[in-house]
Amino acid sequence: MSTLSKLKLSSTKRTKVVEQPEQVVRNKLCTRLEEQLEIAKADIAGEPYVKMQQVFVNDPTTGQRVARQEPKRVRRWFWHDIKGIWYLELRYGNKAIDLGKGKTTIDVGEREKLPETIEVLINAVKEGALDDVLLEAQQDRSKTFRKAQA
Repeated sequence: MSTLSKLKLSSTKRTKVVEQPEQVVRNKLCTRLEEQLEIAKADIAGEPYVKMQQVFVNDPTTGQRVARQEPKRVRRWFWHDIKGIWYLELRYGNKAIDLGKGKTTIDVGEREKLPETIEVLINAVKEGALDDVLLEAQQDRSKTFRKAQA
């Protein structure tokens, strides 16, 4: 007991740290934008972009669950039209985010400007410039999920 007497004991319970809803959607969108930034840089450099994900499968010989890496399909949020003008679309889930008055795309211009534009968007999201739009998109997305039957 003399060893424990050297410690300062407390009856404090651990509390769950809950992030604010704004911070959750910011982090989610920033992660996706950083992924799009990596894709854009790889495309400009002429390199393929492959994101790997860990998948658990049953080994047919042993019957054990085994983890293996498989490529994950990542959809690009940017594209170009027939004139060669590049556009970028912010997405939350599978829906485009309305950036104002029904406008969902950003006219980037040249492909080389994609990384710069995405970095500007990352900074805007981190500063909270899109919080209202993101929370609205999150609420619209949550409406599509069914509630668990009791």
